[in-house]
Amino acid sequence: MVAGNVALSSILGTGLFDLPSLAAAPGWMKRMDAHDTPAAESDTYGVVSWVYRERAPFHPQRLLAFLARPWRNGRLLRSKGYFWLASRHRETALLVHSGKQFQWDYVGHWWRFIDPSQWPQDHYRLQGITAKWDSIVGDCRQELVFIGQDLDTQALQRELDHCLLSPDEIASGPSAWPALPGAADFDSQAVSARQAQATQQAAQIIDS
Repeated sequence: MVAGNVALSSILGTGLFDLPSLAAAPGWMKRMDAHDTPAAESDTYGVVSWVYRERAPFHPQRLLAFLARPWRNGRLLRSKGYFWLASRHRETALLVHSGKQFQWDYVGHWWRFIDPSQWPQDHYRLQGITAKWDSIVGDCRQELVFIGQDLDTQALQRELDHCLLSPDEIASGPSAWPALPGAADFDSQAVSARQAQATQQAAQIIDS
């Protein structure tokens, strides 16, 4: 890599997409790119912005349980980001917190599962892809932002980590993941997160 330029041949077609190897990889459940995550910032109102980052997929049943239960960790003001669900592991999912509930939808596919001939050709967008590329799972990831007052981020980290696949579930492989408990229920409760995001943005414009 020279000046941020990465040869596509070095990350594509390597045969390294071996998800079960995550279970054996040291620190697979640690926060990814922890050095890139700024420390939580609080202003005089105690507002905290925190990012959850991981490189393992979520279990649909455990994630649904987390998203459906009442929020009791401080006051959540906003949440938005992309997540990786095991039962639809090729698809990019979008999560937003609108009003008092979470909403989610599937908004496309991870670049890892798109033929490189269909990738963007301009340097700016290619750099955006390669900057978040992992040698095992490509760009598949959890990247969720939580903004709120008096958030216990350590507790939130533990709750979200619990939603990830276990080493044994990862070892079962992607072919088994669509049959994970809760997959159909999770999909049935998906709504247009993009619509929720647009509504949220419109409300911000009105408030301003």
